[in-house]
Amino acid sequence: MAPSKGAMQCRVALAITGALVGVIALFAFGAGLKNYHSAAWGGVSAVFASVVLFLHIQHLKDWWGRCYHSLSYFEILGFVVMLGCIPALGVYLSLAIVQHQGITPIASPYGYYVTCVWVFMTWKWSLALFLYSRSYKRLYDDEYILPPFTD
Repeated sequence: MAPSKGAMQCRVALAITGALVGVIALFAFGAGLKNYHSAAWGGVSAVFASVVLFLHIQHLKDWWGRCYHSLSYFEILGFVVMLGCIPALGVYLSLAIVQHQGITPIASPYGYYVTCVWVFMTWKWSLALFLYSRSYKRLYDDEYILPPFTD
């Protein structure tokens, strides 16, 4: 079942917000606070939020009916990055615990708790990419798949 117009507006608004906040984090942590780990993960989060936004906009344009096979690539990309974020989250959390960091050293070059937040945000957007591409793929399965070729 296709999402309603209100649901699609909400999805697009959330993806735009995620992309903007990720870009802000990239510049704030990179240039201002010199926390390069958080800046990098904020940038990656912005990229994945932008890809999710692209996915929604192309659905609104009904582009996936013509390029149905591309949804599989987005699904695989989301799944692989989602799996990659899990050990990264564990590493940053372990480093923060082992180094006895407080939650507040945002501006230090190694504020690992803040980096954990941005790794989680990247995991969330890659999960959204996986789920939405899978959802749109199933939606177009019913409408655009041709019957199998028989002799």
